[in-house]
Amino acid sequence: MQVSGSSRRPRYGTLGGSFLARFLFSLVRMTTSGIRTPDKPMKPAVLRYQRTGAGGRDLLDRVGAYVYRFPLWQGGPIDDDDCGEFYLYCQPRLQDLIDRFQDQGPPFEAYLKSVLTWQLRSYYRAKGRREAAWRLAGTPPFWDPEAATLTSCPPRVQGLPPQAAAPDLPAVASAPDKGAVRRRLLFAVLKHCHRLHDTHVQAWAGLCSRSDLPALIGRARGASANAERRWRRLHERGNHAFAKARMTEEQLLHETDGDRQQLLEHRLQRARRTAANAQAELRAVRLGPSNRQIAQLLGIPKGTVDTGMFWLKHRFRPR
Repeated sequence: MQVSGSSRRPRYGTLGGSFLARFLFSLVRMTTSGIRTPDKPMKPAVLRYQRTGAGGRDLLDRVGAYVYRFPLWQGGPIDDDDCGEFYLYCQPRLQDLIDRFQDQGPPFEAYLKSVLTWQLRSYYRAKGRREAAWRLAGTPPFWDPEAATLTSCPPRVQGLPPQAAAPDLPAVASAPDKGAVRRRLLFAVLKHCHRLHDTHVQAWAGLCSRSDLPALIGRARGASANAERRWRRLHERGNHAFAKARMTEEQLLHETDGDRQQLLEHRLQRARRTAANAQAELRAVRLGPSNRQIAQLLGIPKGTVDTGMFWLKHRFRPR
């Protein structure tokens, strides 16, 4: 009498066989990788540490070894570098993880596995964002200003203005009224003190006939320190928004889920608004002291500074 096909025991190609094959494969992988489950449960050691505080160092070593091997147990393209990075990602949280454990029946390993599963997902997301940032950092919009204008988001914010060069002594020496020119040049030096390199201060001091110019420049920089800090803060905010917009655009190119696309579109619009607002605020920030502050530093009327700056602007205008 032949046995019907429906009453036969499942072979390796069926559900039961595939489960057995996956189990054997996992067992072989764990054995060849040098991975073993803990020799003895960690729950008694955790409870003893919570009661008495004894054995904390050994417990952290055992938990750390478990955390280091955990990505290998989950499968996927994992190597030793990923295990080490995942351990460093979780290491600051290990002490708090042990302190938060509450004995409700299941072993400590079950609690540890549930926590590390979420931590591993967070690690993968952070790793993906980091790799995307490195990949996008080599694209032209991040180092080519012309290519940055071709993107749909506001261009990257440039750095501080270039530093001023050394003074042109022959051009000033040929002026008919050297004293007035020197005084007006002093106004310009104080006005652009944030662009002046320290190695050129002595040359400007000799040209302006002011031995106290280094002290005046220090006071002028102190008067405009708040504006420069605000400029740098807005500079970082604008560049961060630009990078975030570029990364979001890259994610939209490969996203197929409709809900996820709407979320990314919302993030992209918000990053664009942030970059545009940062640039608008940057244009309103005045680096360097105002004419009134320069007049207070030198103890002269503000109108004298205004007249001197107006004369310099028209005298040395490029023709």
